[in-house]
Amino acid sequence: MTRTTRIFTGKEQLELISEPLPSPGPGQILVQTTKSLISTGTEGIVFSRNFAPGTHWDDWVKYPFRPGYLNAGKVVAIGEGVSHWKLGDRVASRGPHSSHHLLSASTPEPGGQTEFTPTSVGIPIPDGVSDEQATWMGLGKIVQVGVRAAEHVMGDTVVVVGLGLLGQLVVQYARLLGASQ
Repeated sequence: MTRTTRIFTGKEQLELISEPLPSPGPGQILVQTTKSLISTGTEGIVFSRNFAPGTHWDDWVKYPFRPGYLNAGKVVAIGEGVSHWKLGDRVASRGPHSSHHLLSASTPEPGGQTEFTPTSVGIPIPDGVSDEQATWMGLGKIVQVGVRAAEHVMGDTVVVVGLGLLGQLVVQYARLLGASQ
């Protein structure tokens, strides 16, 4: 079996590659992607290499680069010792734009992802939540952490600069926390 993966091979260079699909090892699950959300800001910056040398972007983006960190799918294989997942379970994760990816079934999410290795923990998708909706889990978490760190209180006036995906989520969370304007 093989998987298909989208990779950036250099500045403004994109390829679809086919590579062997490994079996999950102990404590891992293999997920077949059903939906993957593109983060236009992050992935656009990485694709065009639109950042200055010496920045954190420059340290993070090494080609070939496997973009993507927001997807939903279903469990298609389970490694030894995994008891809380079953075949067909729906899962949201921080996996790459790929037809399949490995997840650690029980360890915390490490920072970045560049290899075909287990890079995140799967989160069960509740009934009533579509796979498409579940792909927003990562961006929702990022925004929620930022809004909570600002410690807004009821009645605050909040200014949001930029109303892209993250900005619109910030507006919604700030309003839920009681921002009046």
